[in-house]
Parts: sequence; C-alpha cells; structure tokens
Amino acid sequence: MKKILSEFTLWLGMLFCSIVVGATIYQMIVIVPEYYRDIPHGMIEFARGHFLPKAFWTSPIMPLGFLALIGTLIFNWNNSRRKWILLSVALIGLAEILTILFIFPQMKIMGLLDGNPSTDLDLLTQSIRQWVLSDHLRFWLLLMPAYFIYLKALTIKNDSDLSSETN
Repeated sequence: MKKILSEFTLWLGMLFCSIVVGATIYQMIVIVPEYYRDIPHGMIEFARGHFLPKAFWTSPIMPLGFLALIGTLIFNWNNSRRKWILLSVALIGLAEILTILFIFPQMKIMGLLDGNPSTDLDLLTQSIRQWVLSDHLRFWLLLMPAYFIYLKALTIKNDSDLSSETN
C-alpha cells in the first residue's frame, strides 16, 4: 500500500507542478500582454473587464497542490527520491512565500484580486512593471528549476522496486 501511495502522490505532485507551469506560461503569453500594451490604462480596463482575475490567481489549486507535494515527500521519505522531492518542494515553498509577501500585494494594487486597481497611476504603473518582472524571476529562477528537479524524482525507481528486483 505504501508503494502505491508513494507512486500516486508522486504523480499527483507532477500534475500540480504541470498545472502551475502551464498556468504561468498562459499568464505570460495571453493575460499579461492583454493589459501590458497600455500601462496603466490597460490594467484598469483588464481588472474591471469580463475576465475574473481573482478566480485565476486565488484558485484552491495552489494550497491543494502544495499539500499533495507534502504528501509526496512523506510517502517518499525513505527512498532515493527524497532529496529531489525535498529540493523541489523547498523551491516551490520559497516561490509561494515570495508570492504571498511580494506578488499578492502588487496584485492588490493592480486590482487583480478585487477588480479595483489603484487610482494612483504612478503607483499602478510601478506595480505592474514590478509584478511582471518579479513573476518572470519567480518562474524562471524557482518554479522551472523545481519542475525539472521534480521530473528528476520521477526518473528514479522507487527503492522498494529495486529491492523486489534483487529478490
């Protein structure tokens, strides 16, 4: 049963990582250009438009996915995948901490969490530019490495598989 949970949580974690990477790429190539073309007026229009930004950026996927990764770590603690999963979870955890401390406050100013962007156009412009830069840095320096490190964990056979092959 532990082997099944080990494999199940590993693939569930991979699903979560893939959703986060895919959503971020979608955000970079579809959503950001939508409002970045006319800073800050494009953001005001976007935040008050038909798109529900809060539904995209405050999805329950993140907390549920992070719990899945913790489960993956727990069920793979006593095998050779542990170091790769631990490193990946640490990078994703750091990305989430930075998101909560730095990116969410900028999103609030931009109106992406409540549809009410700041009326201070200079602050709004500065927040938009900082958010785009910080989001790219978070993605390329933390999330993409975490994703590929997690993929490395998928390539390693479960130690219980190795012990059953030698018997």
